Amino acid sequence: MISSPFKRAGAVALTVGTLALAVPAAAQDSEGPDRLNETYRDWVVQCVTQAVSQPPEDAGSARVCEMVQQLTQRDSGQRVLTMGLQRTADGGTAMTVIAPFGILLRDGVTIRVGDDDLFQLEFLTCMSNGCIANADLGSDAVAAMERGTAATVRMSTLQGQALDLEISLMGFTAAMNRLRSLN
Repeated sequence: MISSPFKRAGAVALTVGTLALAVPAAAQDSEGPDRLNETYRDWVVQCVTQAVSQPPEDAGSARVCEMVQQLTQRDSGQRVLTMGLQRTADGGTAMTVIAPFGILLRDGVTIRVGDDDLFQLEFLTCMSNGCIANADLGSDAVAAMERGTAATVRMSTLQGQALDLEISLMGFTAAMNRLRSLN
């Protein structure tokens, strides 16, 4: 058995704030706890209640939720990749990937399950925590991820070499069902 140099984070720091910059998350009136953090195998469902200013002077709160998996280097604990999924206001699903520096941005990110390329994400920008790519997912792509056991996240290095990182899909369906119930 070949040991992977990456590990999945058991406890993931709340990334809602970072991901919300890249993809507008569906917000709803807050019902329930101000913070939620539940683990479904290799996925973590996180919610945070945020204050929302609504014109003209009303202030309320909204709960923002996502499901996340983070890969870190086994030796150093440094984050290598974060994948987050959020429900959109129209009931769809959006994915955000925070990738490491040193990748060829113009090639974007391809997500594969088995032998099938499910979709391509385009990079929007790079920030201090990595380069951010996002896309809205069709229901077929979400269903394929629910049926799979692993997905390959493919990027290109600056030298043009393929960089494949494996994301576990164990717990994906349960986490997605929970995310759907929260939004």
